[in-house]
Parts: sequence; C-alpha cells; structure tokens
Amino acid sequence: METIKRPHRSVLPGEILRDELDARGWTQGDFAEIIGKPLQAVNEILMGKKAAA
Repeated sequence: METIKRPHRSVLPGEILRDELDARGWTQGDFAEIIGKPLQAVNEILMGKKAAA
C-alpha cells in the first residue's frame, strides 16, 4: 500500500516571513527598508491581506 504524503496544513507566506523576521531579530520596518518596499506592503503580507510577490 502506498502512503500519500501531504502537508499537515497550508502555510501562508506571512507565517514563514514572520518566523524569519523573528529569527533574525528584524522588524517589519527593517525588512521593508532592506527590500525597498513600503512598510504597509510588508505588513499586509504578514497579515495575510496581500500576496507575496
């Protein structure tokens, strides 16, 4: 019998990004400055209101 592998649950990009920011000790503002995007765009990704692009 073959076992079908699938993820436990879907993971949103904001969840992964939040974990990375925490691990690096960065704020949303730090990250926004590093990538050259508005703070609002980073915040919307973290809140699940905007797709990561």
